[in-house]
Amino acid sequence: MLNLDYNDEKDHFVDLYLDNENEVPDHYLGSVAACDNPLCDCHSIRLDLHNANKSHEEHSIWLNVRDRKDGGAAQECTDTIAFSERLAEQLTDKDWSELFLYYRRYKATISEDIEDIDSIEADFKDHTQGNLVSYKSILPLATPIAISNEGPSYLIGYDLYCPTPKCDCHSATLSVANLDEGSVHITEENSTTITVDFKKRKLKYVESRSENKNLPNPKEIISIINEQGDEIWDSLETRYNNVRRMYQNYLKRSGDKSNVSTVLPETKVKRNEPCPCGSGKKYKKCCLLAAV
Repeated sequence: MLNLDYNDEKDHFVDLYLDNENEVPDHYLGSVAACDNPLCDCHSIRLDLHNANKSHEEHSIWLNVRDRKDGGAAQECTDTIAFSERLAEQLTDKDWSELFLYYRRYKATISEDIEDIDSIEADFKDHTQGNLVSYKSILPLATPIAISNEGPSYLIGYDLYCPTPKCDCHSATLSVANLDEGSVHITEENSTTITVDFKKRKLKYVESRSENKNLPNPKEIISIINEQGDEIWDSLETRYNNVRRMYQNYLKRSGDKSNVSTVLPETKVKRNEPCPCGSGKKYKKCCLLAAV
């Protein structure tokens, strides 16, 4: 039987009982942790445990919470290897689910609360200049942004940003679905795509909208976001800055200095004018165009 107690999403403490050959189960206490790299989706967690009744017995082991199997001992020790296998065999479906939930919550937390953005070496090798970047494509375990009030509840399935340092558009392109419709996988058929200006807190463009009348109304979405205060706008701005910073660091690592520069001053760009990011394309075919 396993119990997880925690102070917050990062600090969890383990209280664990394992059956043995005796009538009284072994009691272990300790902590659980996952790696601090938000780009990593290894599904591995580390348990550091000690026997509550035998202070000399300590174990550090890894578990794969997706495949629900022993991930090996953190140190080369015959006793710990045997303990790791024994633990994996005795964990129940509920135990594995609780550990998996901890893993996902922890990864979601560090994907939003990045203490040192310059330490994140995101890979943009497949990025085409002039296209937008989905936040989820970089940080796959980041939590989708929910928009809700007393009425309809919406989910931002994809939020896309222009990563080019020279561009200062302050825009986010959002694919939004109605949670009340039971939408889980965001598609063109069940979502509305809009571009917003998170600095001015307003709608810029409606990129696409299905004929389904039950889908989110763009103006209604903006109204609900505004009712929630600065929370969602601030989150969009943080993600925008994170994407641009990670992209600029990627360019530096790859030796491409063509786009590593101070941003251009903000201007009002018309749809048919050249995009300020420097791609040479029209704005409507570049940073205005969401490339999911």
